[in-house]
Amino acid sequence: QNDKLTRDIAARLQAVEAAYRQQVEAMRQDMLAAQAEQRKQLRRMQVRVERRDTEIEHLRGVWGTLLTSHPNLDRVEETSIREVKVLHKDKMTLQSELEGMREENTALAVMVAVHHLRLMLAHWRKPLYKDTLRARLTR
Repeated sequence: QNDKLTRDIAARLQAVEAAYRQQVEAMRQDMLAAQAEQRKQLRRMQVRVERRDTEIEHLRGVWGTLLTSHPNLDRVEETSIREVKVLHKDKMTLQSELEGMREENTALAVMVAVHHLRLMLAHWRKPLYKDTLRARLTR
């Protein structure tokens, strides 16, 4: 009876295992089909986006041509005034930066001169330095 029970359990186990394999294979097939469908949808969306981009570029070209051939004078005037204001503001900013850099440059030159003078005074007591400085100054 144990042998019969063992064979029965083994047969049931094989049947369950076969059913499980079939389910796994069916799920794998479904997953592959879903992936293929997603790839198709992705390709279709990419084609749509490319068409839309092409259409947008074409419309931009047409719009640019229309604006150049028939400009709206009020809009051109407003845009020009805004651009002039922005350029004026940029000019003022750059001028202030230039003035600050000039002041900084002058301060650095003064600082270098002061350090050079301090160094000369520190070395002035050395006899050899006096002689070389006199020789340089007399040249």
